[in-house]
Amino acid sequence: MSLYAVEMLNITKKFGTFIANQSIHFRVQQGMIHALLGENGAGKSTLMNVLTGIYTPNTGEIQLHGQPVQFRTPMDALGHGIGMVAQHSQLIPSMTVLENILLGEAGLACRQIGFWKSLSKRFLTKSFLNKTLESIMSVAQAYGISISPHKQVRDLSIGEQQRVELLKVLYRKAQILILDEPTTMLTLQEVQQLFQMLQNLQEKGHTIIFITHKLQEVLNYTQSITVLRKGQVVAEFNTAMTDANTLAKAMVGETQTEQKSITSSTQTTESLLDMAMPLLPKKMQPLLDVKQVSLRKTQKQALTDIHFSVYPGEILGIAGVAGNGQDELAQALAGLCPISKGTIELNGEEIQSLSCKERIQQAKIAYVPADRLGEAVSQDMSIAENFLLKTIPHQREFLFHWSKYNPCIEKDIREFEIQCQSKDMPARYLSGGNLQRLILARELRLFPQLLIAVYPTRGLDWKATRFVLQLFHDLKAQNKGILYMADDLDELYEISDRILVLYQGQIMGIVPTASADRTQIGLWMAGAERKEIL
Repeated sequence: MSLYAVEMLNITKKFGTFIANQSIHFRVQQGMIHALLGENGAGKSTLMNVLTGIYTPNTGEIQLHGQPVQFRTPMDALGHGIGMVAQHSQLIPSMTVLENILLGEAGLACRQIGFWKSLSKRFLTKSFLNKTLESIMSVAQAYGISISPHKQVRDLSIGEQQRVELLKVLYRKAQILILDEPTTMLTLQEVQQLFQMLQNLQEKGHTIIFITHKLQEVLNYTQSITVLRKGQVVAEFNTAMTDANTLAKAMVGETQTEQKSITSSTQTTESLLDMAMPLLPKKMQPLLDVKQVSLRKTQKQALTDIHFSVYPGEILGIAGVAGNGQDELAQALAGLCPISKGTIELNGEEIQSLSCKERIQQAKIAYVPADRLGEAVSQDMSIAENFLLKTIPHQREFLFHWSKYNPCIEKDIREFEIQCQSKDMPARYLSGGNLQRLILARELRLFPQLLIAVYPTRGLDWKATRFVLQLFHDLKAQNKGILYMADDLDELYEISDRILVLYQGQIMGIVPTASADRTQIGLWMAGAERKEIL
C-alpha cells in the first residue's frame, strides 16, 4: 500500500484563460495532520474543490492509497472516503441536527450499495430513523463529539455547528478530512476542543488536511505543510523543522516578512495604561460614550445595559463568541438598529436619534460590517460603483459624471493595493483580502472620527491581515477612535489598548490589554465570573 493517503499529480485547473492551479503535485501521508497554506487567491480552495469532486481538473491525476480515482461529483469523492468541513456552515438552520446529517443519505447509499438495496433509505420510517439515530450517536461517542440530535441548527453555537458538520462526514465513513479555516469563529476553549478531536481522529487513523492562515496553529498541531503561491506549490516542510517566519516568507514571496509589532509614525499623548484608568475622564473627554444601552431584536433581548467609552486615539477591542451581541452593538452605533433604552454620545452630543445617513455625514462614523458580500458590497456592481455607494447618495447631482470620480477611485486602488484587472470588473471576483481593502478605502474616504470594524480580518491571509492591522494603528495615531471586534484573541492583544468582553449581550469585563489574562478572558467569553466594569 502507498505511503500516501492522497496524491494529486500534475493538477492544472483553468477558468478561461486564468490558471488557478498549475502543475501541482500535492501529497499527504496516511494518518497525518497536514497544513495547506497560502495567501487568498493562491489556489488552495480550487485545489481542494478538485479533490472533493466539485471541479474537474484540466490535466492531472488523483490517487488514493496508490490507486487512481476519478470524481465526477462531490458524492463520488465522499463515496471514496473524502469529506470536507467548509469555513462557513453548510447546514440548514431551520432543520434539526439529525435531519441535517440525514440530508443526501439516500443518494450516497444508492451509489455505494445500489438502487434496490438503498430503497428502504428513501422512506424515513420511524424504525429507520431510530436505527439511524442510534448509529449516529454511536459514531459521535466513538469520536468524542457531543451533539443534541433533535435541536434545531439555528439554536447552536458556531462551535456546535462545526461539530455537526464534522460528524456528518464521519457518519458517512470519511477517512480523509479537509477542514477549511475551522478555527476562524471559535473561542479559545472551542479551538482547544477542536484540536483535541482532530488528534483523536488522527490516532484512529484518519488523514486530515488543515487549511488556515494562523501560523501558530500550524506549528502547534500539524506534522507537515504545503505552501501554495500564485497557483503553484512553492514549498513543503516538516513542521518540526520550520518556524513562522519561514512560512510567512514562503507564502508571500518576500524577503522581509518578520512578524514585528505594528508601528505607526506618531505617538498619542496619553499612555495606553492611562487610558484604562478611572482617572482618565479628568484628563481626556471620551469620543464615544455609550450609556446603559439596551436593544431588542426579533423579540429577543440582544443588548442589556451596555456602558463603555472610547477615547480619541484608542482602539477598544471587543471579544466574544459570535452571536453574543457584537453585530447588534455595531449596528446600533452605526444607526442600523434603534436602541430601546439608553444614550449614545459622540463628542458629548447625543446621536441615538440620528439616522444612518446622518451618522455618516454629520457624526462622521464609518462602519465595516462582518458580512462583506451580504452587507458591505453589491456583488454584481463594479468595483468603481461599490466605491461610490456611500458617496453618490449624498451628492445632489442631476447628472452623474464618472470623470469626476475616476481619479479618486484609481488612486484608492493604487494606494490600497487592490489587485484587479479593472475598476469596472464585478466585485464578486475579488478575493477576500482585496474586497476588504475596497471596503476600508471607501469608508476612510469619508474621513471618519469613529470607525466601527466587525471582524475586519476574518478569512484574510497573513499579508492582508498585516495590512489591515497596520492601517488601524495608523488611524489610531491620527487620534481616531476605533471599536474593533475580532474572534482572534492574538489579534486583539496585538491591536487593542483595552479589551471588552461580551456575553449574551452583556459586558462581562473591560481590562487594559497589557494586564489582560487570557484564561480570564476565555472564562468571560464563556459567561463565567463577571467583573465590575472599570
